[in-house]
Amino acid sequence: MLALVTSHFTLDKQNAAIREYLADRADFVGAVRRQADAFKREGTAVVTDIVFLRKRDRGESPNHVDPDWLGVAPLEIDGAEVPVNRYFLNHPEMVLGDWSRKDTLYGGEGLSVVSKDDLKTQLRQAVERLPKFDRIQASAPQEYMPAPAFVPPPPERHIGEGSFFVGHDKIIYQSQGGEGIPVVYGGTTLKSDGTLVGKRLAALTGLRDRARRVLQSQNEAWPEANRDEARRELNRAYDQFVATYGAINKTTFGETADGSTIRRMPNIVKFREDPDAMLVMSLEDYNEVTGKATKAAIMLKDVVGRTPPVTHVRTAEEGLLVSLNQHGGVYLDFIAKLYGKPEEQVEAELGDLIFKDPDSGKWETADAYLSGNVRAKLASAERAGSAFVRNADALRQVQPDDVLPGDIDANLGAPWIPESDIQAFAADLFRVAPSAIPVGHLKKDAVWSVEPDYAAKASVGATSEFGTARANGTWLLDLALNMKTPTIYDTISHGDKEERVVNPDDTLAAREKQKLIKEKFRAWVFADPDRTERLVRIYNDTYNNLRPRLFDGSHLDFPGMNQALTLRPHQADAVWRGMSSGNTLLAHVVGAGKTFTMAATGMKMKQAGLIQKPMYVVPNHLLEQFSREFVQLYPNAKLLVAAKEDLTRDRRKFLTAKMASGEWDGIVVTHSSFERIGLSRDYQEKFLTQQIAEYDELLREHAGAKGANKRPAPSG
Repeated sequence: MLALVTSHFTLDKQNAAIREYLADRADFVGAVRRQADAFKREGTAVVTDIVFLRKRDRGESPNHVDPDWLGVAPLEIDGAEVPVNRYFLNHPEMVLGDWSRKDTLYGGEGLSVVSKDDLKTQLRQAVERLPKFDRIQASAPQEYMPAPAFVPPPPERHIGEGSFFVGHDKIIYQSQGGEGIPVVYGGTTLKSDGTLVGKRLAALTGLRDRARRVLQSQNEAWPEANRDEARRELNRAYDQFVATYGAINKTTFGETADGSTIRRMPNIVKFREDPDAMLVMSLEDYNEVTGKATKAAIMLKDVVGRTPPVTHVRTAEEGLLVSLNQHGGVYLDFIAKLYGKPEEQVEAELGDLIFKDPDSGKWETADAYLSGNVRAKLASAERAGSAFVRNADALRQVQPDDVLPGDIDANLGAPWIPESDIQAFAADLFRVAPSAIPVGHLKKDAVWSVEPDYAAKASVGATSEFGTARANGTWLLDLALNMKTPTIYDTISHGDKEERVVNPDDTLAAREKQKLIKEKFRAWVFADPDRTERLVRIYNDTYNNLRPRLFDGSHLDFPGMNQALTLRPHQADAVWRGMSSGNTLLAHVVGAGKTFTMAATGMKMKQAGLIQKPMYVVPNHLLEQFSREFVQLYPNAKLLVAAKEDLTRDRRKFLTAKMASGEWDGIVVTHSSFERIGLSRDYQEKFLTQQIAEYDELLREHAGAKGANKRPAPSG
């Protein structure tokens, strides 16, 4: 039994690390909280605790008298809430005095306990309340058994579909369709002791197997000496390869007859077909300009290892970060399981860190919910009723300031202005009834239509005031709505041929009239107070409705990432944006780390279950570089790299079958290769049918709008 005298902060502090450390090694029996003046003769006034712990026997399960001793909860003392260990809230009899905030050690902060009886008597009574235990019987001495020496497993052949391997007959085979097919290059069957290409291919295969063994030693947490030995074997094989053949990624450049550049990588000319080719290429950092290669981190130190799973959190906020990191969203059931508290308590503790979307019914972080189209979200929260008052209050605080009429460009053809207002303007302009000049608008195609009747076309406004003899005002209005300018042509006959030529005078006159119509509209649109208020509201709700979201990826961790590499803050933020927003533009300068950002985003989204098989479509000349850097960042990643020869007619179906049937961390293809992957007939049919249905709906809406615009206005 251990009696530990310590300040009250050991049990009362929010950070439970020291309590968890003790709980892992001993059972909590109880505690006695003493008065602040217990040590006044020593010149200090501090609340102290006597903590009683019982050492557990070997193999004995934890058995704390009160498991709540690991946590704290607020206690109201003299009108203020102070964190106090839950044990004392459950067992107030173990506090030797009354709670107070007077004479605290830090002048108003914290708490104090004021004496009310004789300390010696109170302490003896408190100790008697502690539970009694039988004396632990001394365990029989156990014979010391040294741990068995670690024996590394035998080397494995890493053979998958497309892998190369050396047979017992020294012939190099490639796994195809579950069987080994001898590799033929240049009309010769390759052997490990044969031609230069055969020897080089066998050496690359050995590098692959040794690199896989290095990763295996780290993933399985072999002892350091064994990990170092596996790494030494890899280094010896790499050094021998470089001494014989040069750098793995050795690149040469040539020029064709037409002046274009040819890029060759002679050392991996055939090995490129191996699914682990990028792992071998990532063993070095190669500079194509200088031709120099340096060993990558995997050759020098541990780069991967096991990441222990998070099984418990100390606060709801900590659980929220784990939920965002592992699942990319807010899942209260998952947080509650980690926290060991009901979902209702998790929700209460998280408070304004999360909001429930009334439309989707899903929880979102505050930075996500209080951004985007906040006007639409506010309207939705207000419609949802009293259960979402907190949402509405928070959204009102982040609404953008309204743009005023003087700052709004309300021009003819602006898609946010209703057809009814354009129709009212046309009626006022040509001094005809609104029904005489119906106006339609196909928003999807941004096409306006004006269909005037005879009265509108023949009006003075259309033929003279806002039109010319050759350019009717209604036609000029239609052109203005569709952002077009008028051009007047004359037709000149040349025998059996006719020629259209521009009439500059009539064209200029028509354009002047169209300019007058536009100026008239700008003067008219905000002249009426009621119309102004309505249009300003429409404009702000339509365009001035967004609040940008700030993305912070500091809570993310990256299982499987090379431990020698660390993403910069802007890269982690971009990863979180990709996980949260879907479509993301990485508008970063050259050298900002876009390749690592893309690779990390795909891996995190796959680990969180948001996607299954991320595909990376890269420029043609960056296929090997992108794939090599991907594997340098994630050495355990299983990549499918599709070169242009994989998209030839005879191999295209095989490649797509591999994509569909394999469990890939990433599929890397070039732009030109991606263009060759066709869509299935079913998908094409579904897409076209959907497009036709959308246009049918637009035509029906347009027809309905025309009919409504032609109805006479009600009288009286």
